[in-house]
Amino acid sequence: MNSRSRLSRIFTAIIMFVSPVYSFLVTPPRSETVRKALRFSSRSGQRTCSSQPRLTATIDEGSETSASTDAPTEASTIREQKYQELMQTTTLSLAPMMEYTDRHFRKLIRLISSNTLLYTEMVAANALAHERADSKANYRMQHTAASEEQVVANYEDSYLRRFLAQSGIHVPPGEGASVLQLGGSDPQQLYQAAQTVAEMSQRGHCDYTALNLNCGCPSPKVAGKGCFGAALMDDPGLVAQLTTALHEGSQGKLPITVKCRIGTDSEQAFNKAAYAEVDEGAEYAKLCRFIEEVAAPGIVTDFSVHARIAVLQRKFSPADNRKIPPLKYNYIRRLCEDYPEFTFSLNGGIESLSQVQRELELCPKLKGVMVGRAWAADPWSFSMSDSLLYGKDDDYEFGNRFEILKAYCKHADDEEERGDPARIRRFITKAITPLFAGEPNGKKYRIALDEIAGIPKKLKAQAKSLAGQPKISELIMNCALDSLSDDVLFRSRKDSFEMLQEQERAKSQKDPRPNNGERSAVVTEWQQRRKAESDGLYEQMLSNGLVTAKQEAPTNQHAQIRNLTTAGTGGLSHNYRVFLGVGSNLGDRFQNVRKGIQLLCRSDEVRMLRSSFFHETAPMYLSEQPSFLNAAIEVETSLEPHVLLKLLKDVEQDLGRNFSEVRNGPRPLDLDVLFCDRFENGAWKHLEIDSSELQIPHPGIAEREFVLKPLSEVSGGEYMHPLLNQTVQQMNEQLPKSTGPSAVRVLPLPRNRTILFNETIVMGILNVTPDSFSDGGNWDKSVAVAVEHALQMQRDGASIIDIGGESTRPGAKEVEEEEQIRRTVPVIKAIREESDIPISIDTRHARVTRAAVEAGADIVNDVSGGLHDDRMLETVAEMGVPIVLMHMRGTPETMLSMTEYTNVVDDVTQSLKERVKAAEEAGIPRWLQIADPGIGFAKDMTGNLLLLKNLDKIRSHLHDIPIMVGTSRKGFLGKLTGVTEASERDFATVGSMIAPLCLEGKDHTCSILRVHNVAATVHATRVLDAIKSV
Repeated sequence: MNSRSRLSRIFTAIIMFVSPVYSFLVTPPRSETVRKALRFSSRSGQRTCSSQPRLTATIDEGSETSASTDAPTEASTIREQKYQELMQTTTLSLAPMMEYTDRHFRKLIRLISSNTLLYTEMVAANALAHERADSKANYRMQHTAASEEQVVANYEDSYLRRFLAQSGIHVPPGEGASVLQLGGSDPQQLYQAAQTVAEMSQRGHCDYTALNLNCGCPSPKVAGKGCFGAALMDDPGLVAQLTTALHEGSQGKLPITVKCRIGTDSEQAFNKAAYAEVDEGAEYAKLCRFIEEVAAPGIVTDFSVHARIAVLQRKFSPADNRKIPPLKYNYIRRLCEDYPEFTFSLNGGIESLSQVQRELELCPKLKGVMVGRAWAADPWSFSMSDSLLYGKDDDYEFGNRFEILKAYCKHADDEEERGDPARIRRFITKAITPLFAGEPNGKKYRIALDEIAGIPKKLKAQAKSLAGQPKISELIMNCALDSLSDDVLFRSRKDSFEMLQEQERAKSQKDPRPNNGERSAVVTEWQQRRKAESDGLYEQMLSNGLVTAKQEAPTNQHAQIRNLTTAGTGGLSHNYRVFLGVGSNLGDRFQNVRKGIQLLCRSDEVRMLRSSFFHETAPMYLSEQPSFLNAAIEVETSLEPHVLLKLLKDVEQDLGRNFSEVRNGPRPLDLDVLFCDRFENGAWKHLEIDSSELQIPHPGIAEREFVLKPLSEVSGGEYMHPLLNQTVQQMNEQLPKSTGPSAVRVLPLPRNRTILFNETIVMGILNVTPDSFSDGGNWDKSVAVAVEHALQMQRDGASIIDIGGESTRPGAKEVEEEEQIRRTVPVIKAIREESDIPISIDTRHARVTRAAVEAGADIVNDVSGGLHDDRMLETVAEMGVPIVLMHMRGTPETMLSMTEYTNVVDDVTQSLKERVKAAEEAGIPRWLQIADPGIGFAKDMTGNLLLLKNLDKIRSHLHDIPIMVGTSRKGFLGKLTGVTEASERDFATVGSMIAPLCLEGKDHTCSILRVHNVAATVHATRVLDAIKSV
């Protein structure tokens, strides 16, 4: 941090400390309706206090606290105009959704509907308050004589515009009726956030209709860590303070609204069966008390209520909160009857325009309906909303999607002219991705959009300019015109809506069950069956004496926690580095681990740094159960170890683990804290904890090979056990062979399959190309011919089939992606119908990768190591499949001119290390990576031989990553042997592959040989493996 920034923050802190403060004391008399509701509450259930401590805060820059005055003021006049605009448009609202309702998506919705009320993504008040304070402090430092008015008028606001700017603000009617949603639990910060909005409005960057306080978001990051969102429902008095702060900060010029839920599970942790028996009278009474206390200051009269409770104690994800708790629309309808002076909008579970109409008809006093995910999934399905909900005629400015897309393209050009295309283009294209959802070739359109989205970033990475490139508007229109039919592009709103209604009728006849937000009966039945089977397994173990019932551990009254302090006091300071053991032996083991890590790292509080490889291990303590997949990961976190442990247990529970079951029994996911370091005084220091809940280091490390092997891989083996004074590698080497079964390295594959590296793996080559150097034209005549050859290679002993639709021989030209897909995907699908053998797709292109994996491929073999297509690594990470990262310079057309190296072994090794790191940073763990030195790709004869001679060195420098070698029938073998016909070089191929492996140590068995002649290679590797095993 530079000196100016440090001084700025110090100055900001001083200003905020000495600012005047005051309390919110105004509480107008309750209306007759409020008194009536209180009488109802006293009959239905007793008033209960929040289980959370009451949060208090003060507001600086004080002003009058009265919510209303006797005479109309300029502020009240403006507020009344805004309120009328709000009431005229709230019939249908676009719900706030993180990562969806940005200004680009709101622009699209405004083109579809000129009347729908638009909500922004939630903006955290502290972000606005701190950025504004910093900007003002910076301006004061540079202009020491400036008055407060000058500071407010001139401080830098570019960062704030990222949160608050609206599209087309200078072109009437701008964005139209829209609501800015704010989140926070500190009145002072919300006051300052509202001030910021007012200042940005004065500068012409935004013109919101209202401000909304988020009291409904159930995300653990918001309601748990942030103590706002749905957590605020348990403290309505604080909510009243927060809305008053928004009112005062906006100078009384904007209506203040609240978005909430029907309640939370704060009094009793949510359980679906128990919740079915809940006292609905008491639950509704609590909701009434929330409405009353929030409305008491006379500021809030408009509420958007989600018809589900927020489950906070179970750490449900937002998606779980949208699906699992039952919908109770009757609560919102009853609120409309009991509080006629307030307005209510219904939210939750609304999936179509027809459903919006039904809800408004069922409850005439309902002011509006809020829709979120349905808008985001298929915005065109709401194209008739202005006619059907607002009584507007059918003379829309934009009558079809082609016209809407043209209008949106103008917005896209304007945005790129003002901003950085490399940063914003993906957001611009993301907004229009669902515009043709469900239409023929809609997927082709989405893929084309995805391609143009990456162009600016790719050019920037190559230090190239966008100058001379087509405008984004031209690219978008070409995507649509090239992918979609005229019928789709020019179909009118009315025709589209009638088609949609017909589809809904057909669906309702096929599946008459009502959409009530519950999980399907099939899913429920499956869950019950799975639990019964699991319970039965443990009961059988208990009855057979294989295990003993779990006993509660006695409480250790004298447990001492050494060297333990809380996490950093400000921001997300990742001051803990933790090694975790991960394992699974129930269900799809790899997917269980993958999902568990995704849940663990879904917030900024935990970030995975690196991973080990996966190991297949037999159960150590309880033998009568399935084998485990085990690994280790290193994470950095801001969470104190006991808090991290709680998060780990929540993740295990989310994945189905039952903690009441027997210890060391089968489990879908196991997460253990092995070691933990804390950063203090400029250095990492080992942490030791000995409490009843947690012991660090983990007491079982030294006796468990299934822990030590992966831990050695992820830590480099040099991590020192703070109590035993031995490195992880030393403990692993000293482990007695009798301690337990050996851990075997595995490559995890989709559909709960693995490849075991307990022998050398042979990959059979299947080129469905007309021009490959050895077998071009042999297997591309028909799908049946290709499939039969694949099955023959499987019979000959191949463990993997590698299918390629593009020749990468020297001098070969690039093949179009569509052609590669046409060649490979039918073959993959046909093999899948006959065999479950692992299939690799040999391609440099992300689109081909996606199509192949969706068709049934398991592995990606990229000869460019992810460099040819900048979307490759992120695509592989998203799909969760292994990737072969090969070394190559240039392209097949240019690589033979790029064979000069300073030291070919060191240069290739370094390049592969960089690709491995890039893959990890893209989200591909080490357990999904394979390296290939690229024999014959930009190497001359000597280079190829040196790489083969030094495979052991390359593998060692890559931390024992699996190595794939592909010398099969290549030209340098012909030069060595004098065999000119490629198909006759199989003897040389076997020799070139077996000899290097003989030079390696006996423990190095993680090798894959890619060959044309499978039978000969399999025979040779069996002899090699047998020799190495003795």
